[in-house]
Amino acid sequence: VSWPEGLSLLVQSTFGLTTSETNVLRCLTIGKSVKEIAIETERSVDTIRSHVTALLAKTETRSQIELIRMTIGLLDVVDEPLIEQPNIQVYVSNSGNVYHALPLPDGRTNTYLSIGDQRGRSFVLMPNGIGTTRMPVRDERALMERGLRMIVPIRAGFGRSTPIPAGRDVYDVAAGDHVALLVHLGLERAPFVTLCDDFRMAVEINARKPGRISAIIGCGASLPIANPVHLARMTKFSRFVKTNARYAPRAMPYVALAFFALARRMGPRRFLQSVMSDSKSDLAALEDQDVLNAIVRGSEVSLAPGFAAHAAWAAEAIANFSTDWTETLRNCSVPITLFVGEDDPFSPFETAQEFATANPHVRLIGFPNTGQIMFAHSERLFDLIDEALQADLIRAGVVEYS
Repeated sequence: VSWPEGLSLLVQSTFGLTTSETNVLRCLTIGKSVKEIAIETERSVDTIRSHVTALLAKTETRSQIELIRMTIGLLDVVDEPLIEQPNIQVYVSNSGNVYHALPLPDGRTNTYLSIGDQRGRSFVLMPNGIGTTRMPVRDERALMERGLRMIVPIRAGFGRSTPIPAGRDVYDVAAGDHVALLVHLGLERAPFVTLCDDFRMAVEINARKPGRISAIIGCGASLPIANPVHLARMTKFSRFVKTNARYAPRAMPYVALAFFALARRMGPRRFLQSVMSDSKSDLAALEDQDVLNAIVRGSEVSLAPGFAAHAAWAAEAIANFSTDWTETLRNCSVPITLFVGEDDPFSPFETAQEFATANPHVRLIGFPNTGQIMFAHSERLFDLIDEALQADLIRAGVVEYS
């Protein structure tokens, strides 16, 4: 195991470690015992143990195993030395991100984006935790041409939306907030398009507020982890996040803080190249400047200075991955379409096939030479949204079958 200098900078700034504590963490991670560290540093075993105790407290991990697992996950992402930049790029859009405020009954305020034809037929985009709130310019132009309005809720704790109140259930809050947004916009129901981990969020909202979601289109959807094979198919980055969320949840806010700090320092493109290094399709997609610009515009709700989205991201990760929710998916009362790239590093295509086969209400549409970034297939996605909106009108008796 190598230890890049960038990782020392990252853990020190994220967890508030001293230089000595950072060195002890490095030695533990590369496999040295407390006794070996004491001999190497010419300090007593008790002193090294006190550093280990401080490390556990500052990272809120419960054991050396949890501590090392978390650190190795960070090490996997820092694949080259990071140099502190004197001027870190500010991820605030100059491309027209206009956030609308939504006052909520409990005194909080959420924000949302409304993109496309403002008088058009509406669907909801759930943008995933990193904040994929925007599409490439060519796709947003297509929304206008098709008469579609894309509503993008900025969930509690992201951007300028008020954080989730302490002790509240993530899914209960999200369900209430999304229904409040639909009511605010005069919508009885709408199709939901979800990105990656937000697929479960939509399924859980539907379970709590039935009748508000007419269809779910899961793009690169993260599916339940029902057995060890599902976990084994994932990339090391996905396994790291999901196993920490399930087995070391107290450390997740700090893991999230470290990832967000790393993304700011590396920049969205380089960070995504690192976590998507196992997917040649995604690496190729990131070479499209229009796609990259959309990601940068969207990610400001997570990465802009002054925002502390890591806490909300961690809370959602714990909710999403701490349990097996196969039964909730099976009982989902609305039609589901899984829109999956066959090279997706986060949502393995084989796992999507298994769930589609086991659940008759789940339709699978796969795309070869495609990973998690699926903007190349936006026209097909828009066709599915049109299909869902048409079905809504038919159910409401507004139009007849053609």
